[in-house]
Amino acid sequence: MVNLGLTRVDDALAAKHPGLETYAACQSYAFMKGTGSFVLGAAGLLAVQGALQRKLPYPRHWSLLISWRLPWAVTQ
Repeated sequence: MVNLGLTRVDDALAAKHPGLETYAACQSYAFMKGTGSFVLGAAGLLAVQGALQRKLPYPRHWSLLISWRLPWAVTQ
């Protein structure tokens, strides 16, 4: 049986589509890579903006807005 997300695919259907297991593994890897890049990008931007905020004082909510909006736009 091949798992696609939370559902299991019947053996008969998996036999009709021989690349289904490889596709599912690739899709899972791409999802995890995208999630990781979003989180690491947001954390990196927040750290850089924290360092910049010491030199150029501006409100904290702008740092949070930019740190989450920019990685979201990149991963879209």
